[in-house]
Amino acid sequence: MGYIHPEHFTLLLSVQYLAMIIVGGLGTILGSIFGAVFIVLVPELIKAIARASEILIPTLKGKYDEEWNIAAFGLLIMIFLVFEAEGSMGSGSN
Repeated sequence: MGYIHPEHFTLLLSVQYLAMIIVGGLGTILGSIFGAVFIVLVPELIKAIARASEILIPTLKGKYDEEWNIAAFGLLIMIFLVFEAEGSMGSGSN
């Protein structure tokens, strides 16, 4: 059996849920699904690219840290919101 406790719902999780809705767009279900996929998969993609660059460029060995992943992800979300202010599904759904 499981239980619900406030510790399971952190501030970071709340921010991720809001980011999913903002990235996907507020008006569509498909946009929210796209936002969820974006928020979940992009950090893993950034991590994979960083690991691959460590293999290809030996001088970068040991330079990757989780903070770089967070910074790159934050920058990517800011760029996304500048160019798609209504979300990914917001501009064509009128």
